[in-house]
Amino acid sequence: MAYCYARTRQFDKAFVAMKRYTELLPNESNPQDSFAEISRMAGRFDDALVHYRASLKIDPNFTMSQIGIGDTYALMGEETRARAEYSVVMPKAPNKILSAQWSLQMAITWVREGDYAGADKAFRALAAQAHQDGIGNMEAEAYRSMALYQKDHSSAMALFKQAESAVQEAHDVPRLLLDQELASILRARIERAVEDKDAVMAKTDLKRLEQLSSSSGDGQVEMFYEGALGTFAFSKGNYPEAIAHLKSEARNPYSLLRLYAAYEKTGGKEDADQVAEELAGFNEPVIEQALVVPQFRKAHAAPQAQESAREIPYEW
Repeated sequence: MAYCYARTRQFDKAFVAMKRYTELLPNESNPQDSFAEISRMAGRFDDALVHYRASLKIDPNFTMSQIGIGDTYALMGEETRARAEYSVVMPKAPNKILSAQWSLQMAITWVREGDYAGADKAFRALAAQAHQDGIGNMEAEAYRSMALYQKDHSSAMALFKQAESAVQEAHDVPRLLLDQELASILRARIERAVEDKDAVMAKTDLKRLEQLSSSSGDGQVEMFYEGALGTFAFSKGNYPEAIAHLKSEARNPYSLLRLYAAYEKTGGKEDADQVAEELAGFNEPVIEQALVVPQFRKAHAAPQAQESAREIPYEW
């Protein structure tokens, strides 16, 4: 119940449910860990750290709380401290998949600092290890993450190609996870193609994503397809259609950014303000958040910057 309230940004109700949860299970780590995560989602970073540490006091081996501390410092902009916290728990990863996921989160800290050379080094190390471990979806995610912050179109496309190649190789990873990652790659590549005004690539990848969505029947793949449809419609100036599709991918900062701009274009100020609040308060430790949300917050710090953001909704 608390997470449902939190996802719809009804945090007061979420905290009431979380308080009750911790009272019912005072000697277990997970309630404190969940309370911390929801506090972080609400932007209450200091409270999140308190609850993560309370979780670790109950059980020092509750590794997800240690990762949560690293995530919180990362979102606070304290990237060196975040890496130190991640490093504490990295040797304790119970399996290769979590080790790869935590390495991904650490790599994102360099992106937040604007140290793209450092980020490249970290992502490539992760991709090499994931390849060795046969975790194709994580290898692909590393290359896809790198592609997202490349300024040069050809460099981004080369990395997207590496990501897709990693998905296509033989792996022990379940097909569904590989399909989800391929859909994510196509979604990101459509975003970049639209930004770089490459309509041919956007249409080609949109068709591929449509076929993948139809064949997989997976909700997450469908969500990526909806976001891509919305992005393409936005690029054509069809803002009502863009809104209808982008609303289905509300946990992607890129879609929220375009959704905000689409509401602005159609005069939906109240809806635009609501999306702006949601985007500015998006506190999940993912690469898309690192690349979109801090810039959006800065752009809305002053009226002049806000007007600039409205005119160029997807250039940072």
